[in-house]
Amino acid sequence: MLLAAVKNRDYAEYVASRLFVVDQLPFPASSIPTLRALHDAKRNLSDEDIIQADRHDRLMLDNMLNFFAMLAQRESSANAVGHFDFAYDWWRPVLLLVGQLQSERAQSSAAIQQYCKNKHILAILADLDKIYQHAPLTSAAAVWHYVKNHPKIIDFGLDPRF
Repeated sequence: MLLAAVKNRDYAEYVASRLFVVDQLPFPASSIPTLRALHDAKRNLSDEDIIQADRHDRLMLDNMLNFFAMLAQRESSANAVGHFDFAYDWWRPVLLLVGQLQSERAQSSAAIQQYCKNKHILAILADLDKIYQHAPLTSAAAVWHYVKNHPKIIDFGLDPRF
C-alpha cells in the first residue's frame, strides 16, 4: 500500500485524505493497475475486491501509525528501540511522503481544521526522529527534498508528479 503511494500520486493523495474524517477523496481508479502490479494477491482481483483489500491495508496502516504514535510518546522508547528493530528507517521516507500530503491537505481545508484533531504523521515522525537520532526536517521543502532524494524512494520509482 505505501509503495503504491510512492508510485502513484493519486493514490498517495487518497491515502492522506483517508487519515481524516472529512474531506476524504474517493478511491482513485487510476491506482488499480499500480496495486495489481505491486501485489501478486491483487493481480486477478476485480476492481471492487481491490477496493475492499485496500480498506484492509489502510486498517493495517492505522495500526502501524498507532504503534509508532505510542512508541513516540513513551519515555522508555529510546531503550526499547535499542533492543528491538521496528524498521523505522524503512518506513520513514514513505511515511514522510504521506505525512507531508496529510499536512498540506489539512492546511488547505477549513473542514479538516475544524473537525479533525488527531495527531498528524509528521508530528509523530518528529518525535521518532529524536529517538532514532535523525536530523529534524523543519519545513515542507526539507521533507520533499529528503523524500525525492532518498535512495530507496528513487529505487521504488517515485511518481514524477511529485
